[in-house]
Formats: sequence, C-alpha cells, structure tokens
Amino acid sequence: MRTLSRPGFEWPPAERLPQHVQDAMAAKEAGRELAPHEVEALVDLTGWAFNGVSVEHEQFEERFAAWSHEATARHARRLVQR
Repeated sequence: MRTLSRPGFEWPPAERLPQHVQDAMAAKEAGRELAPHEVEALVDLTGWAFNGVSVEHEQFEERFAAWSHEATARHARRLVQR
C-alpha cells in the first residue's frame, strides 16, 4: 500500500481488512479495470486514512473494529440497493 506522510498513521494489516476491501485491492494489484463496487470498497479504505492510527496505538483495536464494522455495513447496504 502507499505510504502517507501523516505522523502515527499506518494502514491496517491487509489480512485483517474486510473481505470486500481485500478483493478490491487484489483486483487493483492484478491491473484489471475495477467494477463500481470495487471502487467503492477502495473509497471505504480511505476512511481509515482519516480516522486510523498505528497498530501500536492504544485505541487501534477499538477504532479498527468500528471502521471495519461500518465499512462492511456500507458494503452490505450497497449490495441491497443494486
């Protein structure tokens, strides 16, 4: 993943990301054109860039769980809307 210059920021471990985000990242890394739901999944990932903290931070697990839950819920709502 790309590196951001925000102090104390880290992307969460890739294997812990919600599955829809992992799938979108794999599609991007494979170089194929992304479907709209995959683009939306990567947009979900940017939410971590605004609210995330390093894995050593005392609030990492709490923040990651909340972000992951919200990203997964948004994804489920999008699927229903299709």
